[in-house]
Amino acid sequence: MNLIYTHDIFSVQQYGGVSRYFSKIIRRIPPSEANVRVLAGLYTNEYAKELNVIEGLKVPSTSYTGFIRRKINKLFQTVMLQGIDDETIIH
Repeated sequence: MNLIYTHDIFSVQQYGGVSRYFSKIIRRIPPSEANVRVLAGLYTNEYAKELNVIEGLKVPSTSYTGFIRRKINKLFQTVMLQGIDDETIIH
């Protein structure tokens, strides 16, 4: 099984309940059970940088850059999700 997490929460929260929850779940999924990828793009989240399945770049959280990060991440995600099969779960 393939499991993909998108950038949404990791690019918005530097710290937070949902991103912490996701990072803990992702770390506990055995590689023998699922091929996990996190398409984080440009992310500000501190929990995400500890994941070994992250695909993206940690950037500093600075004022007035959220709009730019969202646009870049949307493009990144569109490119990365091309050719995904029907058996892949996208969260």
